[in-house]
This record gives sequence, structure tokens and C-alpha cells, in this order.
Amino acid sequence: MKIKTIQSFIDEIKSCHKTLANDCRKGMKAASDPRIQGLYSYLYQHEKRLEKIVGKIESQSDPKALETMVYDFDDRLLHGINTKIGNGLTACDQLSKFVVDTHNSILAVLEYLIGRASIPEELEILQLLKDSEESELRQMVQQIQRGWEV
Repeated sequence: MKIKTIQSFIDEIKSCHKTLANDCRKGMKAASDPRIQGLYSYLYQHEKRLEKIVGKIESQSDPKALETMVYDFDDRLLHGINTKIGNGLTACDQLSKFVVDTHNSILAVLEYLIGRASIPEELEILQLLKDSEESELRQMVQQIQRGWEV
């Protein structure tokens, strides 16, 4: 169990999106299948957009609320978020599942934090983050499904 600030969670979430974006960029260059390249390209753009959205929420948030402490946080929740795509994902369904699972893990952490929010400003920040993640995930899944239908 650890004590963390809301700011540290935002940093972790931004780091997740940055790592996913970088791995997608590398995968896009390494993939030989045009379909996989297209998926990597889409996911790269999506992750860069999410990184910016989280940064915008952070910059518009009350600095004091960002320093709100979360006590007794189970660090295993964050360590369960796997952001390293690796070289083994060469099928669209594997890559899609990996990215969706990663986003669902981020959402699980945000749900946990929302349930423990101690002040309204903290709750507002966490809810904005969760809403943004859900919206982007929904959009991403719909776009991937459309791509499979083609």
C-alpha cells in the first residue's frame, strides 16, 4: 500500500498513453501487412490524442486538487497495466485486444480512485479523466470494428 497524489496518477496515465503511442509508431514501421500498419497508425493517433486530452485536463485542474493524497493505494492496480506492445502482436485482433485491455485497466484504476475521492475537486478531475478515457475507447472500438467489416 502506498500514498500517492492525483498528480502522480495523471502522470502514470499520460505515461501509459505515451508508451502505447511510441510502440504503435514502431509497430507501424515494422509491420509488413498494410492492414496491421493501418491499425498501428490509427492507434498511434488515438494514443497521442489521449495523451493531449489528459494533459489538457491536468493543466485546467486546480493545482491544490492535483496534490490531493490517496492513502493506502494498492500499487498492484497500476502494475497490472501492461503498456508494452512488443513484437509478437502481428494480428489485428491481438493488437486490438491488447490496447482495449490496457484501456480497461486504466478505467479500473480511475473507478477505484473515484470511489475513494475525498473532495469534490478531486472527484471532478477523476470523472473527467474517466469520461475521456471511456469516450475515446468507445470511439476506438467502433472504428476498429468498422475496419474489420470492410
